[in-house]
Amino acid sequence: MKSEKSQPYFLQTSQWSQFWQESAEKNHQVYFISHKSKDIELSAFVYKYPWHFGKSFLYVPKGPILKIINDLEKPQILCEYKNFLSKITDFAAQNKCIFIKLDFEYIFTNLLDIKDTSNILELHKKATKFEVLLSTKSLQYLSTMIIGCTNLQKNDDLAEFLESNKSFWNQTNENIRRYTRKSLKQSWKINISKTTENFEDFWHVYQYTSKRQAFATHTKSYFETMFTKDFVRIIILKDEQGVPHCCWFGIILNETLYYLYGGNDDYSFSHQGQYLAHLVALQIAAKEEVKSYDLGGYDSQKGFGKFKEGYRGDIVNFLGPIDILLGSNTYRLINFIVDNGKKLKNL
Repeated sequence: MKSEKSQPYFLQTSQWSQFWQESAEKNHQVYFISHKSKDIELSAFVYKYPWHFGKSFLYVPKGPILKIINDLEKPQILCEYKNFLSKITDFAAQNKCIFIKLDFEYIFTNLLDIKDTSNILELHKKATKFEVLLSTKSLQYLSTMIIGCTNLQKNDDLAEFLESNKSFWNQTNENIRRYTRKSLKQSWKINISKTTENFEDFWHVYQYTSKRQAFATHTKSYFETMFTKDFVRIIILKDEQGVPHCCWFGIILNETLYYLYGGNDDYSFSHQGQYLAHLVALQIAAKEEVKSYDLGGYDSQKGFGKFKEGYRGDIVNFLGPIDILLGSNTYRLINFIVDNGKKLKNL
């Protein structure tokens, strides 16, 4: 295998890990663990979370980051990965963590020709002395859609940006094209400035959306801290009276624009707000010369997944998660107590 370096997902960047540590409570920590030989370097930011009953666990999201220095065969890479994994398990044991949760960077698994989660499970059963299980609980989405942006033509006028990139839009489905054009006729007021007012408008629409769709959110202070970072971008859509109805909140890291959080109300849906927000996001991607636009979590069984499919980007799957159990009995006992406690509440 030729010399190459995988591009870290945003969770595996120093900028994101620093923000996460800054915004987290004291019992949350982030560490950088690496293993390097003359031929290869493997590394990852490892996040420590509190668990139930005063216990803790480690989470390695979208890792490891791989840098091949000299040509290596697959067995050699696997051998070095086992050494890297040993460092993580030793660190977890020293910190008295009950388990380690891992999901995997897709370039790493593709390079090793690992096709599915059962393959990654078998690899880790051989690579460590600890028990390894498929996890039923994910901390991050495991699928996303990525749109290539390198051929997008810049244009400050939104309608002209749409028309000057016909080759891009011709690859999307008919609904995306139709409703994106229609969104431009809806008298929306668009604002992408990082102002306190726009943050409050984002928070208002996002909270409304979370209540309507019954999903949990981070705290307001978490978003306020993130909003101060230079990698954050925001899009707010308002009606002619200045009332916000649609919000888009994302980041730019490693030449990728990521869509992380957003929301719409009924007015936005009836006036194609979500289509306009992604048009503006693609305009930002072109202006800032990023290589790709990551649409965030994807699920083919849900409405937002069907919507994203219309853009016909590449669907990327992150294998996992798996749990490596350093304390098998404690892991099972706590999960039993928590799961049955939830069942009792629902009676």
